[in-house]
Amino acid sequence: MAEESVPARLRVVTLNLWGEQGPFPRRLPLCISQLAALRPDVIALQEVRQVPGVVDNIAPGEDIRSVRFDGERGFVVTFKKTDPL
Repeated sequence: MAEESVPARLRVVTLNLWGEQGPFPRRLPLCISQLAALRPDVIALQEVRQVPGVVDNIAPGEDIRSVRFDGERGFVVTFKKTDPL
């Protein structure tokens, strides 16, 4: 019996969370349900902020892991440890 060749597919979703749309904890359930419906293999989330001097919308339980500046623009990487089981 010959094995059928199925092309590999990688489903990638990117989403900009835009922190000015209300508290993240209230938006999180909708994000989770909609992302789950898409069944992606990889999810890339970002939040673009343009509020000078303000970093007040980091998700609860996340830690800042790195910060990089490029001129007047800053990039912040946050991380949250989760147990996949």
